[in-house]
Amino acid sequence: MADNRPGRRACVMIRSRSAALAAVLVIASVGCGGTGPVASSSPSIRSTLIDCRDPEVVNDTIQPQAGVKYETLKVAGALRDLRLFVAPSLDLSRAVPLVIQLHGSPATAAQFQTITHFDDEARKAAFVAAYPDGCDGYWNAGRCCTTKADDVAFIGAVIDEVEAQYPIDRSRIYVVGASAGAMMGYRLACDLAARIAGFASDAGTMVNDDCHPSRPVPIFEMHGTNDSDIPYGGGHASIGVDGPSVDSVMKTWVQLDGCSTSPTTVQYGITRTTLWKKCSAGSLVRLDTVVGGLHQWFGSDYDPVPGEPNFTEQMWTFFTSTGQAP
Repeated sequence: MADNRPGRRACVMIRSRSAALAAVLVIASVGCGGTGPVASSSPSIRSTLIDCRDPEVVNDTIQPQAGVKYETLKVAGALRDLRLFVAPSLDLSRAVPLVIQLHGSPATAAQFQTITHFDDEARKAAFVAAYPDGCDGYWNAGRCCTTKADDVAFIGAVIDEVEAQYPIDRSRIYVVGASAGAMMGYRLACDLAARIAGFASDAGTMVNDDCHPSRPVPIFEMHGTNDSDIPYGGGHASIGVDGPSVDSVMKTWVQLDGCSTSPTTVQYGITRTTLWKKCSAGSLVRLDTVVGGLHQWFGSDYDPVPGEPNFTEQMWTFFTSTGQAP
């Protein structure tokens, strides 16, 4: 029988027409069928903590990879996990950036790395990459989604954990999110602004209605005009929540970041870049509108539109342009 709970249709935010990539999506869909938190083998943990970890982490069935390790944290009454990637070649004799990547819903950190190949960017750009897992594949982004987990506290704990292990430059901690993960990222930009140097959203929107960041946060949104899962013009998203239009989200951040209302606009092929540069504390607000773009990680192999940009590359270009990164 089909699972018709809100958001299950959007198990992985990207569709593939090739048989080879379909195999990846089948693997991803297996992790979307869970009906609740994973039980722990410890009776004391079962009685006191909700287990939000990826079942593969609990069962230790993830294939080992160079530079990858998993951490388990106890945060706000729940067991949480995150995937860490530190390239063996990374120079840890100096302070390095940290980039936190938030997956779409419902999915896992490991599944999403398969789509984004974000480890490759971390290796090339020399930063530590952290991939937290949502609770049962979801994030508490405000009005979305189905979890009541304290994800703001969780991401704060993730930053603490990584800082305790590696020489992280606290002025270069960034958040990247896609789809429902981008919804969570917008909430972090509102509620955890003091610790975040910038946020980049791929096909996302805001679903938190009360946003008062403690300082300006550079914001980058890339969104396709033909996105049917989180519509560019706003409305009902496939994950089961109504969201504002992309233009409305940008207007909110232009106001929050104290930007001039006169942006510059440049067209590159099917991508229209609108940039607000005159913002408080040197922050920026940028919107890349991909004409004809779908709901996907732009630049990946999953059902791309000819001529679409590479979100991963543009994300890092944006972060470096804020004056925060080397």
